Amino acid sequence: MSRSSPGWPALPRVLLYYAVAVLSVAAVATIAVISPAAAAVLAVCLAIAGVAAPWLAARAVTAAENVAAQHHCGRDVAVMLAL
Repeated sequence: MSRSSPGWPALPRVLLYYAVAVLSVAAVATIAVISPAAAAVLAVCLAIAGVAAPWLAARAVTAAENVAAQHHCGRDVAVMLAL
């Protein structure tokens, strides 16, 4: 079974997300010992990469799907009028 198939279990993905979160917190904590300012910048960058970027990508996909649906609707109407 490939990872893209609908039957792929969701548990490994969830565990991967938790592992990334734990490693990110560990990285920020380690850097905070050396430089709190650098740790703050790293934390903000990781938050943007982990939360804001996927959210913006989801919004873009939704907008593209809506435009495609409107385009297909207009095309279907034009075909029916032509017939």
